[in-house]
Amino acid sequence: MTRNRFTRSFLLAGACTALAALAGCSGIPIQEPVAMGDGVYLTSAYGTDLSEVKAALFESAAEFCDDDDLILHVESFTVDAAPAAEIEDPEDAENEDLKRAGSAELRFSCRKP
Repeated sequence: MTRNRFTRSFLLAGACTALAALAGCSGIPIQEPVAMGDGVYLTSAYGTDLSEVKAALFESAAEFCDDDDLILHVESFTVDAAPAAEIEDPEDAENEDLKRAGSAELRFSCRKP
């Protein structure tokens, strides 16, 4: 019985580590989908690279739908980009802190394939 408990604990720890690694790959904080009614959900994310924010948001929503063997249907998608900082020195253009930041909001539903 001790061996089964150890094996189960080991597998559970491995699964949790894998999930944490997958979820944290992008480092984009994504809000869990919230039901808005009529089968529509709302989720949002923010970050300094809007391309990554968009990709992470759509991937998260697609996985949410896939859990029920459904496909993602986009109802609306909006992006709110913060103003880019003025860059006077060309060397500053490489600075990660001066990247354009913003947030994105995705309204979606999950539909049968």
